[in-house]
Amino acid sequence: TWDGTGLGVDGTLWGGEALLGRPGQWRRVASLRPFSLLGGERAALEPWRCAQALCWESGFPWQAAQAQ
Repeated sequence: TWDGTGLGVDGTLWGGEALLGRPGQWRRVASLRPFSLLGGERAALEPWRCAQALCWESGFPWQAAQAQ
């Protein structure tokens, strides 16, 4: 399953993990590495901020992402 945002077992915020298992026996198998959010908490209500931050940190041109 693909998970949303929440508190991880290490006490930090997690978001966008791939979890494998069944209820009560989930295991985190992949995730996005931590990245800076443009606008902080506003990114939760304006998802484009998250997309732009990921493009910026990965070196992918934001304009190219918008075109797709």
